[in-house]
Amino acid sequence: VDNDLVEVLAPELWQDEGKNTNTNQNVTRYKLATSYEEADDDAQLTRFICRFHTQTIQSNGADDEILQSTIIAETLSVYPYNYEYVNYRKKGRSPSMLTIKGGPHDNQAFWNAALHFRCPVPPQLQTLIKSGHSVVEDVPSLYVDVVPIRTDPRFGTANAFFKKGMLDPKEKVDGKFDANKAWGEGNIMPLVEASGRWANIPICRPHPQTNEASDVDPGSTSGNNNALELPLPATDDKPREKRTAVACLWASSTYTVRGKNPADSSDTSTNNRLKEWLLYNKMVGLDHVYIYDNSLAHTDDPASSLKSVTDMFPPSFVTRIEWPSRVCNNNIPAHENTGERSSQYMAEASCRVRYGNSTEWMIAFDTDEFLVPMGKFDSLKDMLGAVKDETQILSFKSTKAFVNSEFMEPYNDNSKEQHCTIEKGGKKESLCLQKKADALYLETYNCDREALPKPQWAERAKKQLFRPQYVLNHYVHYSTATKGFLETWEDAKSKGRGWNQQFSERKPVERFANDVKEAFMIHAKTTKASDTKNWKKFCDAKYKNSGQPKDKCTVGFPYPHSDMGIGLNPKKPPVGETENGMNLNCYSSDRVTNIWIPRVKKGLDILSRNNRITVEDFSMIMSKSL
Repeated sequence: VDNDLVEVLAPELWQDEGKNTNTNQNVTRYKLATSYEEADDDAQLTRFICRFHTQTIQSNGADDEILQSTIIAETLSVYPYNYEYVNYRKKGRSPSMLTIKGGPHDNQAFWNAALHFRCPVPPQLQTLIKSGHSVVEDVPSLYVDVVPIRTDPRFGTANAFFKKGMLDPKEKVDGKFDANKAWGEGNIMPLVEASGRWANIPICRPHPQTNEASDVDPGSTSGNNNALELPLPATDDKPREKRTAVACLWASSTYTVRGKNPADSSDTSTNNRLKEWLLYNKMVGLDHVYIYDNSLAHTDDPASSLKSVTDMFPPSFVTRIEWPSRVCNNNIPAHENTGERSSQYMAEASCRVRYGNSTEWMIAFDTDEFLVPMGKFDSLKDMLGAVKDETQILSFKSTKAFVNSEFMEPYNDNSKEQHCTIEKGGKKESLCLQKKADALYLETYNCDREALPKPQWAERAKKQLFRPQYVLNHYVHYSTATKGFLETWEDAKSKGRGWNQQFSERKPVERFANDVKEAFMIHAKTTKASDTKNWKKFCDAKYKNSGQPKDKCTVGFPYPHSDMGIGLNPKKPPVGETENGMNLNCYSSDRVTNIWIPRVKKGLDILSRNNRITVEDFSMIMSKSL
């Protein structure tokens, strides 16, 4: 709206009189609409004003200098999808994203904690920003202010607000939000200078991507993409083919395990795990890995990052992004170790938006997770090539592996927290085990407690390969928002399809991989020395036979020649014991033992000799038959 109308509708609003050098310009003013129909096309799903500007230092005539802002343009933020509508279809007849005031939680739909939105780039700035020339000697010349459009929160189903045609007319929502009642016809937004805002966010060079990539969300459904289609430069002059599969990894050189006593929760194994994990995933067929390095959230020492590891690998395979973000916790506030996983949620959201356009499949991984191709497939790329186009999400069941006793040795730390050593007959005896220093994590944890195919209960902590063009929001284990959720009653009716208010993905769009014929996952989650305390007692076959809980044993003793128990009757698991009377309790993969472990060891040998590994080295390793 223009300033004349502003003075009529809201004469009491603070007005800049030209004294502020930052606002002595003809700025855009905004009025809150009271319906979807009244709102501008680019403002129906928005929450922020994005002001693009430059910063210059000017003299005021004396010895003092002032920082002056020159406004270039403003756009309105864009959501990748209608959060409230997806939430409504996901949660049944309780569409509210916020609980009623006084409720037990601020946000029932915690998967919405990673709020996605983007600021459309004004047309006149697109070429400049795309070229990277707006950054001179690492100093940005363009900035953006993000100004929240403030309205009262809408609590409860009585304030649900949906556009006509979204829901079946027969649907009975408790109420409908009344914008006239909430803010009326004359609600003018304050000037940016009178608003709380995130100011002077620098616009950096575009991140190198493939030629096909753009800053449009890979699954965007917004109708306001004209100003967003901003192809980013490739890392070289040669166009690249679209990748088949990439991984997003949030990791830190040191971290604490959520929910455990801090004295016994520190883990510093990431650097060693990462070397092995990167070698394996390059060999098994991933095209690229994007590592969000969270190390500097825990230390100020740059040498403590993961860079020393990632620099060993070809840039064509590994990209490291510094991510020193420690946002908030997702555990009960009174807990002594709340954890920092919200940083992981944001890293995964960033990875999908940044790199989803350049790949067909994506997975959010941890360094303790290994996908093993099965059946006729020797690589993940071949396996994914055989997946039908109708499948958008491929899930893998997760069961925590035992540590194989063959690759463990006594652990003798007798600290207050561990109690791993006792005096017996005048000699010290270890009660705990630790991984041998020269043992691979892959071989140590190639000892799954469940045979293939894995049981149904293992679906809960699944991991997923997904197509980022279809999955709009992914949350560690789950595809929480997809294009399937966005289909409105009107859309379904026009296609002659039925429409249900509550929606969830089904086969074949989302399905579990066939553990035996496609791939399965080894979950090599760290078993700390203290977790194995009294293993001789708990793993003894007689202890199990005495009727005590067998899950007290955390050390694995593989069934011989079991090959993941394929073909066994799951209702009649094998029984047996070792020569030393330990209970046989896990299954090993022959493929991992005979193919992947020797290859990873060759890669580690090259890294130890050269401190780096090349694409040619990988080709040489993979070309040799094992």
